[in-house]
Amino acid sequence: MKNTVLQEDQLSKLMRYCAYQERSEREVTQKAIKLNIPKENITVYIDVLKQEAFVDNERYALHYVQGKSTVKRWGLYKIREGLKLAGISDSTINSALQTIELSTYKNNLEYLKEKQLTKYRAQGKTNKETKEKLYRFLLSKGYEHDIVYHCINVLDQ
Repeated sequence: MKNTVLQEDQLSKLMRYCAYQERSEREVTQKAIKLNIPKENITVYIDVLKQEAFVDNERYALHYVQGKSTVKRWGLYKIREGLKLAGISDSTINSALQTIELSTYKNNLEYLKEKQLTKYRAQGKTNKETKEKLYRFLLSKGYEHDIVYHCINVLDQ
């Protein structure tokens, strides 16, 4: 009797954890380990959470991509690495990344470029320093080398 109450309590904690925001299977597993749930129960609980639609890696990937591309304005590389860290499969990552519209992606890059240009010019940076800093900044945001290179070389023209 006490064991089933404990299991229901553990499962309800995981359900609340998943209901708060989208979670990947890996995040739920890590939370279950923190709650000291036995490993044999974790897989059972995750199966239950999947059946009741609390955990869905595809849905998680879509929400992650939309949030990071629109709010944080991250590039493809950084989003991909974040999803890999969350334990999402490559096929799911690729399909989720396909949902980013090219126009939005380019607008994000242009927005970040202009924002940083204003900042660097206000600091009195030379053109060369500005280009170097801008290049490193945009790469750190996860944008591809060739796109960043093209974006920065437009400054010379």
